[in-house]
Amino acid sequence: MDALKQLLPIIIQAGLALLVLSVGLQSTLDDLLYVLRRPALLGRAFVAISIVVPAAAVLAVNWLPLSLPVKVGVIMMSLAALPPFVPGSEIKAGGRRSYSYGLYAAFALLTVVIVPATVEVLDQLFGADAEVSLTVLGREVLLSVLLPLVVGMLIHTRWPALAERIAPVVSQVSMLVLIVIVGLLLYRAWPAMLSLIGNGTVLAVVVVSAAAIAAGHLLGGPDPRDKVALATAAAIRHPGIALMVANGFAPDKRVSAMILLYVLVTFVVVTIYQQAQKRLSRAPRGGGGHAAVGGAR
Repeated sequence: MDALKQLLPIIIQAGLALLVLSVGLQSTLDDLLYVLRRPALLGRAFVAISIVVPAAAVLAVNWLPLSLPVKVGVIMMSLAALPPFVPGSEIKAGGRRSYSYGLYAAFALLTVVIVPATVEVLDQLFGADAEVSLTVLGREVLLSVLLPLVVGMLIHTRWPALAERIAPVVSQVSMLVLIVIVGLLLYRAWPAMLSLIGNGTVLAVVVVSAAAIAAGHLLGGPDPRDKVALATAAAIRHPGIALMVANGFAPDKRVSAMILLYVLVTFVVVTIYQQAQKRLSRAPRGGGGHAAVGGAR
């Protein structure tokens, strides 16, 4: 059990790195710079992901009679604005590749600034004294996001046919690894998760997720595909970063269980939203509606 505890973080990082590698294998430099080159898009995404979601989390934890581990877990997930599963999920739900990958790359870079700044704001709000190590955070983003993203993109640029062939395999392997990890985490954390349910715990996560989806949908611009992409990116957060920040506030096993519960509940909420958007996109449209959706990238 001790060996598993030591190996689990390494396996999680490897699984996430493989997932990001599959994104890079399908990306170009233009894709990754798409949002950074468009300040209006980046500004709206920042509001949805890094302002609305933490604000909704603060309101939810003050409105509902939640236990401290639940409050900390919800707040920490609201800070972790680097969703590891988003690009592929957005595209499957109808998002544009360039916008989805561009959002991912932009917030991979901005996370090193956004997370410490948001923690400082929350320190002032709650009178806490938490700190986030820029070295640890930078290493997390570099190893699990930026490095595999760049490697995948370089392979795509140098050997596009090879990248196209191996990208689905890498994606499937990464998802298999992550499914096994989630299963192990659920097995270990299930009793603690069950003990946290009640007094509005699930409602708090639903409220924050719904606020994230609403903000992303409204600020995603006129293209329905961008609305889906930003709504998904705003709702899904990075549990690894949340756990790292949580250790500065309240190193409690129940907080880890709450973060895992947050991931599961948000996944359900986002899936319902994406399925609803798919049904709407298939509905008959008049006056050239399909042409509008399939417009220029």
